[in-house]
Amino acid sequence: MPIPVTLHTVPLPYRPDLALALENLPSEMPYCMLGTPSSAHTGRYSYFATNPSKTVIFDKSSAGDPFELLTRISQKYQLAPQTDHPNGLPAPFIGGWVGYLSYDLGRYIEELPNTVAHDLPVPLMRFDFYDTLMIWDHKLQTGSLIALEYATQLAPPDKRLDHLYQLCQSAPPNASPPGTTALGPDAILAEPIDQMARNITQDDYLNKVARAIEYIKAGDIFEVNLSQRFSCPYHAPPHRLYHYLTEHHPANYAAIIQTPHFALVSASPELFLAKRHGHITTRPIKGTIARSGKPAQDEANRLQLLRSEKDIAELNMIIDLERNDLGKICQIGSVSIPEKRSIELHPTLYHAVATITGHLNHEASLADILRATFPGGSITGAPKIRAMEIIDELEPNARSVYTGSIGWLGVNGDFDFNIAIRTIIITDQTAYIQTGGAIVVDSTPQGEYDETLTKAAALIHALKASP
Repeated sequence: MPIPVTLHTVPLPYRPDLALALENLPSEMPYCMLGTPSSAHTGRYSYFATNPSKTVIFDKSSAGDPFELLTRISQKYQLAPQTDHPNGLPAPFIGGWVGYLSYDLGRYIEELPNTVAHDLPVPLMRFDFYDTLMIWDHKLQTGSLIALEYATQLAPPDKRLDHLYQLCQSAPPNASPPGTTALGPDAILAEPIDQMARNITQDDYLNKVARAIEYIKAGDIFEVNLSQRFSCPYHAPPHRLYHYLTEHHPANYAAIIQTPHFALVSASPELFLAKRHGHITTRPIKGTIARSGKPAQDEANRLQLLRSEKDIAELNMIIDLERNDLGKICQIGSVSIPEKRSIELHPTLYHAVATITGHLNHEASLADILRATFPGGSITGAPKIRAMEIIDELEPNARSVYTGSIGWLGVNGDFDFNIAIRTIIITDQTAYIQTGGAIVVDSTPQGEYDETLTKAAALIHALKASP
């Protein structure tokens, strides 16, 4: 039986600069921040929580099914019906589990070759239970302190609320963390990438793209996502990197997850799955072009992406794939495409995005939903299983969190997960960046290689601008 949870809410002075308070946290203290903590940037809500009361980890040595484990923990606590929020909950997420699913959990859904090197010391899955958190509503410019009350809690709500409130007060107003400087789009795109270590040489990457095109021409697949990984030493606190990215490269699904042994810093613009009551949504990205910061050139680039037959074909294939995936767990006839293709503006890029929605079957569990959809089709290719087999063949290293998902599971039964692109893994004082693109029949090896560099440039600059 689920443990009933009640909600305690305290108004909080609006502090969109609260990321500065992370300077005061001990380096070993687990915490998370989700969303872009500034009203001037994307996304209505952002969240901050620290001191999780429980942690669940699944790794290669773990027994059982990770998706069933996730279903069990998501059902452990359940928000009790309440009458003290007549206008609804203060935000979609009001406490629960925050964590990630690595791309490699797809091996627990499909039988894959698994010839890649699993070289990063990061678990396949980690979720922390946060029963106290701060919420900012950037539309209304309000803040809330939230504490969950339940039978097995370790500390009373008042004590937990006070701790988080004091942390909020410790953030200096109108300041910036040390060592965060910004450059314009031109300088970012010119950022030297040659100083980064790589897991694939340029020639190898070009040859792998050519091999992928051969698979497409042979009829094995229609599309496959191929990536390469960059790395460099990184010794600064990860929250400075997060603060820099959210200030200069804001993204709808930004996140930082700090653990005692590693950190994830994500500036992802892509939604994998969002559940609100019985409604589910996915928003795949397919199609990218750089921005220069010069209005005339940017408009020309936007129109080029809008009219690109190659990018239109890429997105259409993923729409079909995602619509089929949602059809496995949604009510018959409920899957629709309210937005077939739109061009989204980001600080250094334009993206082409679609929206697919559906009404979930009442009996669909979280495990059912993830087995039907994970990993997201936009970062595998189509058909999905064969594309994943080819990724295993062509990429030398396991992707780990890259192209997996980061997000939350709320005690109210809803959830949000991003696609973990534009995501930096920090472990053993090394930062890892991975970027890729969709290979289709009319791709060119050099064009695909250049696209990975365009996507990596802003993240590489962020590493150097936030020491």
